[in-house]
This record gives sequence, structure tokens and C-alpha cells, in this order.
Amino acid sequence: MRYVVALLFAFTFLFKQEILAQEKESNRSSSYVELGYGLNGDASVLSAGYYRNWMLSQDKKVLKNIFIGSGLRFNGFGAKNIYFTSAPPSLFGTADEDSILAPAPAIYSVNLLINLGYQITPKLQVGFDIDLLGASFGPNGSPTFISNGVEQTAKVNPTPLNILLVGANDRGSLSSNFYAGYKFSDRWGARVSYQPYFAEITTEDVLQTTPEENQRFRHATAVYGLGVQYHFK
Repeated sequence: MRYVVALLFAFTFLFKQEILAQEKESNRSSSYVELGYGLNGDASVLSAGYYRNWMLSQDKKVLKNIFIGSGLRFNGFGAKNIYFTSAPPSLFGTADEDSILAPAPAIYSVNLLINLGYQITPKLQVGFDIDLLGASFGPNGSPTFISNGVEQTAKVNPTPLNILLVGANDRGSLSSNFYAGYKFSDRWGARVSYQPYFAEITTEDVLQTTPEENQRFRHATAVYGLGVQYHFK
């Protein structure tokens, strides 16, 4: 929980600094807040975030329209009757993975992110963002652990620490977006996205013991999302 408090404090500080500094910033930087929602047939993700981008150059033709940014994002993941499978790289996607059937999981996370994109026109941009580091929280649950066809009740919680380590090495619940954004006015814009998402839970007891002990289980999915943006400048 201390990770969540620290990240929420960081979000509040960044938001306050934006209000104070927006009149002093040059045209090379921009910032906005966004509220989004994505879903597919099995899961949904509600998100709210603060983003700040910097143009790499306003002069050189090669770099002129490329921007890089950072931000802080809240994600709320929900689903119905989905499977979480063994998360460690040595087990994920192999014949040795066990699974957990969760009837109604709910995982909330706050993560720092990085954003990279290209400004096609003053109103239209495309890009990619991904969570780097953060914390998750949410209700505990008692889904069904399944190993070799044998079922038993498992006590689980959202994995508390989220960290991007690439692919199956990742830990915790992490989101990313391939997106296109459009500004309808100086202040308001919208975004459409394809959003790969990792959701992770941890069992309170060691239930998987072969071929190695494991308590982390992951659900990998992707949702299609829409978002509304408010731009500070």
C-alpha cells in the first residue's frame, strides 16, 4: 500500500507543477490528462492518466515531429471467468504451467509510464506508451487453482509490485497502448488504441510445487480502447 500512496503523491505533485508552469513552457512541450476505457469479450480496463511530452527538435527535419514523454497512469482491470497461468518465464506458456480460474477478478494499479510518438499534423499524432514501474492493489479472492486436472480453492491478492522487465520477465500488472490521437480544439482531444495488458495475482500459499515452487499467475490479454483528453496547452 505504501507504493500506492507514494505514486498518488507523485501524481498530485506533477499535476500542481503543471498548473504553475504551463504559462512558462515553450512550444516544445505539451501535457494533458486522459480518461479511457477499453474492452474485449473477456475483460475491460478503465484508465486515467497524466501525460507530458517533449518534441525532440523543432528544427531538424529528421527529428522535428518526434516526441518523447512520461506520465503517471491509473488502471482498473476487471473480467469474468478468466484463467491466470504460471507467470515465471520458466513456466509461462509451457506444458508445466498451472492455472487459476478467477470468476470476477479486480486489479487496480498506479504506474509510471514512458510515451513515444510522432506528430503527423498539429492535430493528429500516433504513438506507443508502456508502463514501467508501479504498484497494484485490490480485493483478495478465492478462485480455483487447477493442477493436472485437480482443483482446489486458492487465496490470492493482486501482485503488489509492477515492473517492466520485457515479455514473460515482467512482474505485476502492466499496460501499454498503440494509439492515434486527435485534437478537436486547443483543449480537447480523443484517442483510439490497441491495448495489450498483463494482469497478475499472487497466491498466499505455495500451491504450485512442480517443476518449481511458484506463487505468481498472469493473465495476458488485449483490449480496444477509446479515450478523451484535456490539454493544458
